[in-house]
Amino acid sequence: SPVTSRMEMEVSAQLAEMVGYHPDRQWGHLTSGGTVANFDPVWDARNVKYLPVSLRWVAEEAGERIGVVLPGGERAMLGDLDLWQLLNIEPEAAMEAAVELERRLGDPASARAAFSDHSLAALGYQEFGRRLVAEFGDSLPPGVVLVPSTAHFSIKFGARVVLLPLIAGLAYEVIRFSARHLDSKVC
Repeated sequence: SPVTSRMEMEVSAQLAEMVGYHPDRQWGHLTSGGTVANFDPVWDARNVKYLPVSLRWVAEEAGERIGVVLPGGERAMLGDLDLWQLLNIEPEAAMEAAVELERRLGDPASARAAFSDHSLAALGYQEFGRRLVAEFGDSLPPGVVLVPSTAHFSIKFGARVVLLPLIAGLAYEVIRFSARHLDSKVC
């Protein structure tokens, strides 16, 4: 409902600020329980990871060349990056590129609609995957989600639902459990 959605946005912004994130740039929401709480971060991480690919497609369609900061601090144009580089752009840098592209396109509502039209959520796994292969070939190894051995069972379920459709060879195991030391470092 609109009322609870607004309350959820307010609480999410407050929680983001409490842990050091900018409240206007959070994508948080409240869930009804542990399974959804474990499923959603995998879903969100996947969407954030593929945002630079969507931005590249929107920029190409609009005839724009958008710069982005790479993990090492250097700048490059989205259109010049391979798939590995696009998928390793930091979320903050991807959001800054989205803001710049939105500014260049002039109309925020149209820009957001274009972002959405080229997103994994809108295109679906098959079409998004088809576009990836058409543009980049089969250039990536299957993904893996590292989790502690104490992880809730729903992490494994969520990762399979969210990631497997993008991975060639559907039998591939996407979850790797790892031992944990008392200091929480993954071994």
